Amino acid sequence: MKMLASIAIAAATLAVPAAAEPVEEQFEHDGVVYEYTAETHADRTVLAGRAYPGNRFRLVVRDGRVTGYAGHQRVNFTIDEAREQFGSMTVEPTAD
Repeated sequence: MKMLASIAIAAATLAVPAAAEPVEEQFEHDGVVYEYTAETHADRTVLAGRAYPGNRFRLVVRDGRVTGYAGHQRVNFTIDEAREQFGSMTVEPTAD
């Protein structure tokens, strides 16, 4: 859940224009590097990528709720629940 919360909280702050080309993102948190693409549509943001070390994930952020999967695990939680459980996370961009 902590990995997913990191990504979801980061996604909640993304400024990806609707219907724009997918944006490639990368950041590090607690020694884990997250690489993913973020594609925003009118009503949702789709995040698809991988954590190193870790699993592939695909998350859909819509109306403050995160659904999808990480590895073979289904997920369903709110951005607020993630913030309550893990607090305000600081993510560090990684060098390209």
